Amino acid sequence: MSMRLFQIAMSGWLASALATAARLDLAEHLAGEPMSAAELAGVVGADSAALDVLLHVLVEMDVFAQDESGRFTNSPLSEQLRDGHPRSARHFCLLAVGSYGAAWQHLDHTVRTGKPAFPHRFGLPLYEYLEQNPDEAAVFDRSMANLTGLAAPELVAAHDFSAARRVVDLGGGNGHLLAAVLRANPHLDGICVDRAEVCARAGARLTDAGMADLVGRLHFQPADLLASVPAGGDVYLLKNVLHDCRPDTIVRMLTVVRTALVDTARAAAGSRPRLLIVEPLNGAAPNWVLMLTKMVMFEQGAQLHTEAEMRALVAQAGLRVLSAQRLPSIHTVLECGLPD
Repeated sequence: MSMRLFQIAMSGWLASALATAARLDLAEHLAGEPMSAAELAGVVGADSAALDVLLHVLVEMDVFAQDESGRFTNSPLSEQLRDGHPRSARHFCLLAVGSYGAAWQHLDHTVRTGKPAFPHRFGLPLYEYLEQNPDEAAVFDRSMANLTGLAAPELVAAHDFSAARRVVDLGGGNGHLLAAVLRANPHLDGICVDRAEVCARAGARLTDAGMADLVGRLHFQPADLLASVPAGGDVYLLKNVLHDCRPDTIVRMLTVVRTALVDTARAAAGSRPRLLIVEPLNGAAPNWVLMLTKMVMFEQGAQLHTEAEMRALVAQAGLRVLSAQRLPSIHTVLECGLPD
């Protein structure tokens, strides 16, 4: 008898084990000397017998390791459960098992009705729920920063920002993508645009988030991306924003961005502002898991698009795609500008 179905069915249990390690911050406590389960339990306030079993499960998953004496230590995977790791996944693990995981428990609602499961489970759409639950909002913000940690180095390496002076990141959350761009390009300043409550949280944590070196260069400005965005940017960024939206919402948002590009070009003779759309686009092999995630979490009709479909939406908004570049991870960068 094949165990494959049983392994898939139990994968959620293993995800909970991983999230528990992230919640207890075990990797941070094991960053120094190796510890026994009893020693670690004393530090984190856990039952030593239960923690010992949890750690052995995670060792089998290669998340932690054991030395010759049987004490536990970090592995390359568990290092990424530390907040200070450049590609930390700690808060994403918490989100995936937390509110996102709770919504996935109601996947049958999405499959039966075609409507998102998150508001069915929590009574509110995701972003309204986050506004009313600050602890969950903090986990969400930091998990999005975790995801940005994967794409930011790729974007910085792929795109030449040398001719720009100001970058405007639309829907930029905590500002981590913009921070990476600014650090790699010391001549730039930047504006991170998001919902008012997101900007308030991010601005208050600017130094706590390890971005004290960017004070004076990185600014947060609240705006409704479907109404207006600030003009004056040489490069605008839209990363992982559009695939949360229906096609008509995408066109509306891109039309608003087009207005900002037009205003910028009019204000500075010879200016050629650009929009970089950074999105996971469907290719020959669609990302079915990500597509289903969008259906579970976001507004009805949100979907991943192919490059051709996204190009068509860009054109509907009065912009044109100047180039397309696939990054090493799941993202594609579409560089867009105003028609000639």
